[in-house]
Amino acid sequence: MYSFKGFLTEELSSTEETQRAIVLAEQIDGQISSVNAETQLKKENANRITLTQIVEDKSRIKFAQMAREVVQSTDGFELIEINTARSEKDYHFKHKDLSRSVYVAMKPSGAKGQVRDDPNELLSATFAMMDFEIPQTIEELDVLIDKAKKLAPQKNSDWSQSQLDLFDKAYTNVCQAMSAGIAMKEMMGGKADKGWMTGIKWGKEIEQFKVQSYGMKDFNSSDIILKKGDTWYGVSLKKKETGKAADPTILNKAFTSLLDGDELKPVRDKINAKTAEFYTKVLKKAMTDGTIKGNPRSVNTRNWKTFMKKLDNKYVNASLKSDDSLFKDVAEIVEGSGEKIASMLVNLVLKMDLKDLQKKNFNFSLITGIGNYNPNKGVTVEKADVKDIDTIVEKMDALFDKGKPTIEFNYNKKQAFQKGAGAAKLFYVVKVGGMDIMQNEIRYKGSFTAQPQFFAVFTEKFKKLLK
Repeated sequence: MYSFKGFLTEELSSTEETQRAIVLAEQIDGQISSVNAETQLKKENANRITLTQIVEDKSRIKFAQMAREVVQSTDGFELIEINTARSEKDYHFKHKDLSRSVYVAMKPSGAKGQVRDDPNELLSATFAMMDFEIPQTIEELDVLIDKAKKLAPQKNSDWSQSQLDLFDKAYTNVCQAMSAGIAMKEMMGGKADKGWMTGIKWGKEIEQFKVQSYGMKDFNSSDIILKKGDTWYGVSLKKKETGKAADPTILNKAFTSLLDGDELKPVRDKINAKTAEFYTKVLKKAMTDGTIKGNPRSVNTRNWKTFMKKLDNKYVNASLKSDDSLFKDVAEIVEGSGEKIASMLVNLVLKMDLKDLQKKNFNFSLITGIGNYNPNKGVTVEKADVKDIDTIVEKMDALFDKGKPTIEFNYNKKQAFQKGAGAAKLFYVVKVGGMDIMQNEIRYKGSFTAQPQFFAVFTEKFKKLLK
């Protein structure tokens, strides 16, 4: 049995009663140690005080359930049943010291980084199959999400239950998916009939569109495939919170994985050899100067990876930001194969070869859904950024007529091996026909025993060209 501090039983003023209601809601929150809530007054009338409690998106329904259990188990409280669609998301109670009931509306915080299995693809595909207006309140948003949860299993294939379960646990995702869904309906000239998620598998109906090229099994990077009538639409889906926010990366691959094929095998072998030599030298130095324990003679180019876990990341990054950096060797290798690497990056990112799939009535697009949810500002849905394959090919053909692809240092940045470098990175720009197409970085992401990653984003010049 839960117990709270006793209250005076004398008649309270309206203001005092409101404050008492807030205290009671906060004390209910205090009994739920696994989730923290922020309590605010929403509105009040002669019969009811309405409060809001803001919690993490994923914890909203769980918190409301636990709050109802606290109310039912605590002296002086009486749980009031909610007979609407809000029954799982909110809670309602009376208290012996209050003349009015207290309705607590649970609101998601819109915080990022709380979901393990991203529901964005399934949400976006489902919104592309629905007629809807952008919600103005959290209540309207919840109604829309409930409709989407019912429709998604009926119209989509190859989705996971965990994705569906996260529809009402990631509200910024929902806003971004609405943005993408609206764009896809405009692209198709109406609602899609059916959708497929490609993250789990490529089903029998869509496997004809799975293209292998440039050493990539997933060259067709469509996250979702939609069908309307006899026409297929593949969408590589990205997301961001505002139109002014930095663009999500359009490429995130291990550097050597991009150098697939017999033609680039010498390049791969050279990078792997230079990597082994560099880290062997770093480890021997760390053992010699006492940074880590060990015999320097025990380390060689074959076993160096087994010792790396002993070495602090700061020590490695300092070594990478030096005149003797591995990145100096990588830069020389990139320079020696510049045209090949630049051509490969252009093809990998822009997917121009996917235009051939139009022979099978398949159209490819890059779409970035833009939206955000904030408990104070509410729902924000902006116009999505759309780059269709026809526009990409048309603009790129014109640039290729002016000159071949090149990859060059971004001279506005300090390279890792240069004096005064701020980060252990290489910075590049890929150009076609003299125009900057992509800004690129080569850097480590996570383990130093894995190959550094190649990241890319479109330049502002190129984005304007595509528009």
